[in-house]
Amino acid sequence: MMRKGIDMSRYITSLKQQAAQKPQRIVLPESDDIRILQAADRVLAEQLAIPVLLGKEGDIQELASRYQLDLEGAEVIYPKKYPGLESLAQTYADKRKATGMTLEESRRFLLNHPLYFGAALVAAGEAAGMVAGIETPAPEVLRAALQLIGTRDDIDTVSSSFIVVTDMMQFGHDGVFVVGDGDVIPDPDEYQLADIACSCVERARRTLHIASPKVALLSYSTMGSDRGAGADKVRKAVQILSDRNVDFIYDGEMEADVALVTAYAADWAPRSPVAGQADVLVFPDLNTGNICCKMLEHVAGATVLGPLLQGLAKPVMDLSRASTVDTIVDTIVICSLTGLCLVVTGAWCAPGLAGFRITEQAWRAALPWPAGLSSFLLLACLVFFAFSTIIGWNFYGEQCLRYLTGGSQRAQRLYRWCYLAALCAAPLLSVKAAWELADILNACMALPNLTALLLLWRQVVEGSRRPAGKT
Repeated sequence: MMRKGIDMSRYITSLKQQAAQKPQRIVLPESDDIRILQAADRVLAEQLAIPVLLGKEGDIQELASRYQLDLEGAEVIYPKKYPGLESLAQTYADKRKATGMTLEESRRFLLNHPLYFGAALVAAGEAAGMVAGIETPAPEVLRAALQLIGTRDDIDTVSSSFIVVTDMMQFGHDGVFVVGDGDVIPDPDEYQLADIACSCVERARRTLHIASPKVALLSYSTMGSDRGAGADKVRKAVQILSDRNVDFIYDGEMEADVALVTAYAADWAPRSPVAGQADVLVFPDLNTGNICCKMLEHVAGATVLGPLLQGLAKPVMDLSRASTVDTIVDTIVICSLTGLCLVVTGAWCAPGLAGFRITEQAWRAALPWPAGLSSFLLLACLVFFAFSTIIGWNFYGEQCLRYLTGGSQRAQRLYRWCYLAALCAAPLLSVKAAWELADILNACMALPNLTALLLLWRQVVEGSRRPAGKT
């Protein structure tokens, strides 16, 4: 998990602000660990989430008082006295009926295993997510999540990712990477590698707000430079992503130096849209991913946040047994935000959605009328917005040109032809290219505006002093 190293505050601060807008109930089953209670205290103080602590209220309060912690606002659930115990037990028994589990066995198991009881609460919708693992091995956390919550409908693979923050701003996304998988799947096949890539992209977009992640599927080979089962597996994963028609940029197979260093990229993969600028790194197996993260943390001084489980139907975050209080708080924030997305509509987490498709999914999920009507209304709103924007900017630009040219009709006609040409060319651009061009041109508008303010300051001052109604 995240330890001493490079400051993570540039990301965590914004995440905390988002979480504080609508705090979610997050289960913390390991309430007998003082670090969990300290994290709960801090989360409550900053109003980031509503901690749900499992255990006897008296024991929790005694431990909190010993360390002068304020847990007012936290929820404490003692499983033996929980009103919904029978419902949770019945659900778990139904999920495990293939193993012959009875209702009595299910009830007894949940009472004796707080981790599974917490996962049952999340599965039942009584909490948005769960953070655990400070006293529990990672495989057990994953087992509880899989048995009670299960995987997403669109993803067959549960994996993990790490957020790696370095001070090497020339690499990745200003020195930041999403790395997977380094904690769950020892030797993923090509289909699992493709799933890991998709899940890591979601992490990059949702947690780090990287709009256009660039995914490098790593190997010891670059674009067929070497042969072997390992390189072949990565090449198959790349083909699977192509067959899925995913909405992010990816490439492989490639070596790590080609993925990260522009000089190597120019020599070995000159046509690659990813080489030399990758910010999501998918490793071919757990060994390489785990070793890489720990080498970066301890040798290169990087800050490492994770492992962050991904691919589950509802968020469960795994903690390291060496986690600090800061790490637990940050993990609760990420879990809370992930849960918020799912609680509201689930649109953010839907695979293959981008742009207006996300809005469309949210409308379909939230509005009480047929999906077709929601899509039609959204389309109508977009059409009117686009049309009014085109007309408005055309008029604005023409009036500015008219002022600058002294009302020249020739200049206005030329402007109109140029404007029509731009309208005809715009549909040929990708959405990403159109938005980037719009951002550049909007930024350029600052130059004439600032120049006009400097040159016309006297007229502005005089106009502001002129009595109302007089010209």
